[in-house]
Order: sequence, then structure tokens, then C-alpha cells
Amino acid sequence: MRVGCSVLTMDGSTLQMGNDSRYTLRAKFILGFSLFMGLSVPQHFNNYVVTTGKGPVHSRSTWFNELSSSCC
Repeated sequence: MRVGCSVLTMDGSTLQMGNDSRYTLRAKFILGFSLFMGLSVPQHFNNYVVTTGKGPVHSRSTWFNELSSSCC
């Protein structure tokens, strides 16, 4: 079981164009960047494990390797 992406919750009125569009643009950027990173980072580690056959951490302790692989 993998620890998944964090859940983002924003009020719809935050994303509407208001008096100060700087904050709206910033909110859209943060939401888009968080969504992109939340989807692309786990996919990167999945592709890495498929191509190499190992997880991203290489230590002598197998329990630590498995724990770090399950967190990514």
C-alpha cells in the first residue's frame, strides 16, 4: 500500500477573479504546481523501480529500503 498524494481543498471563490488578481494568480499557480508534483513525483519513482528493479534508496538494511520505497 502506498501513502498517496495529499488532498488539496480550495474554496471556489478563491479562484475567481477578484479585486486583486495577483492573489488569484498565485492561488492558481500553487494549486497547479501542487497537482503537477503530486502526480509526477510518484510516477517518476514508479518508473524508476520498474526500470532498475530496486527502490530509490540503497542501504544495507532491507527494512529501511522497503519503508522508504513505500513512502515515495
